[in-house]
Amino acid sequence: MSAVVNQERCVGCELCARACSSTHALSLDLERSWISVDDDLCWDCRACERICPFGAITIPAGLEPDMARRDALRVPRVAPADRIAT
Repeated sequence: MSAVVNQERCVGCELCARACSSTHALSLDLERSWISVDDDLCWDCRACERICPFGAITIPAGLEPDMARRDALRVPRVAPADRIAT
């Protein structure tokens, strides 16, 4: 289990989604106007929990960031075509 969203507190501001820049595990559910969490992408870094001004997101106690999962999920950056050596 990863991040848990309290739907009564979530206002859909997306600050947490912006904080989740490594794996993009959080996204706004447009039908409900709150954040949803993709447990397969969340690596428990707590960035969302720390940035939420409404206290709407929590990570269960005892979970430590899973760096191996983060590294496996991270999308590698691709250099622009004009900067690739030929």
